Amino acid sequence: MNQNELAARLTSIGDADDLTAFTDAFGDEYAEAAREIAEAALRGAGPTIYPWVLLVAGRFGDDHTVHLLGDWVVRATHPNERSEQLGSPDIAKLVAETFVAIDSIPAIAQIQHIRSHCGHHAFADAAARALRDLADARALRTWELEDQVVPTCGLEKKGSTAFKVGEREFTLHLNERLQPYLRDRETLESHTDLPDGADPQEVKRWALVRANIEDTVPYQARRIEQALVTQMRWRQKHWIEYLLHHPLMGYLAERVVWGAYSSTGGLRATFRVEEGGTFIGPDEDDVELDEEWLIGVVHPSQIGEEDLNLWGQQLSDYGVVTLCPQLDRPILKVPKDERKSHGATIGVSVPNHFALPWLVQRGWQTESADRWYSEISKEFRTVDTLVHFRASANDDPIEITDVGFRRFLGYPKTDFQLRDVDPVVYSEVLSELKRLQDDWESSK
Repeated sequence: MNQNELAARLTSIGDADDLTAFTDAFGDEYAEAAREIAEAALRGAGPTIYPWVLLVAGRFGDDHTVHLLGDWVVRATHPNERSEQLGSPDIAKLVAETFVAIDSIPAIAQIQHIRSHCGHHAFADAAARALRDLADARALRTWELEDQVVPTCGLEKKGSTAFKVGEREFTLHLNERLQPYLRDRETLESHTDLPDGADPQEVKRWALVRANIEDTVPYQARRIEQALVTQMRWRQKHWIEYLLHHPLMGYLAERVVWGAYSSTGGLRATFRVEEGGTFIGPDEDDVELDEEWLIGVVHPSQIGEEDLNLWGQQLSDYGVVTLCPQLDRPILKVPKDERKSHGATIGVSVPNHFALPWLVQRGWQTESADRWYSEISKEFRTVDTLVHFRASANDDPIEITDVGFRRFLGYPKTDFQLRDVDPVVYSEVLSELKRLQDDWESSK
């Protein structure tokens, strides 16, 4: 079969069954040629794309295909380029399934990028669902999968990544804005670039490492903030493996005040990670962790006033800027006259096209309740709470007036009275939804 005949055969593929028939007939005999044809179609595609391109890309694609498809998503979902095809969730679902089919770390990274950056709700939602499907296939929770696929960004073991210029050596660090910079190992002077005379290969390596870090850090910083919001807990050995000892996440771990918790949820200690890897508490004494304790991002409402003041002073003294707003987060409490209510009253009105991607990027899930409404929810598994509200399924603004809090792991699966809602959950949910309104107002 020549190139033209192969192209004609590929363009006739309309669904997964057609693709199966093709692979049953030819196996991987034309895999490389099929991938090249699909990639050529991706490079030339406008905002409309044919399903056969995605089906073939998913079956025969590699990491280069992932890059091309990611570029197409950026082009196609740009507000000035969107076609009627993108109004259907089917094409977004097929794009996500293409990345899932390739199933590499770069493919998962693209899914994460779409979920966190794409302003098109159908694509952001399909990406979120794809992450859950990938995690389910591995018998993992989504956050466990994401822990395991954080890219190293070309870094070596934390603290050992270095660039040489003649006899001089420069080590990599992150500044208070989480931007990479270089420090002369001997003089300790900081540099944004390698000095003149550096080997071109070292210059190229530094440029690639810097670009990878700048692409990766914002998403990982948001993940850490969501771990605070949802009170996610790591088993200590997993926290050490996937965060503390990870070449990139190890740097981010130094920008967090951590909490050590008992298996029943009680806070046993707070600490931060020093550059050398030791753990120190609010009084700057070393902290020893019991191996049974769980690790999480501590919320200010869980810390006593004295320790909160000590932490504020310590962070200020050492010039440590936390990865996200942490100890100064607003703490909202249930009003006395609403303590027996079964839902929180809040006034938020934001257009669907802005609100839905914003919510998905922060871990909210959307499910169609009927043709008129969608159910929007967020899980707080550590405290067995599902936060939920309804939103119009059409193009009307999302009007959030009543927010419910219910048990979803244990029984009975009924809404809590507000007095029984975990204080962190109540504070973070209301703060987040109010921030949605503020972000919309500031975007106008």
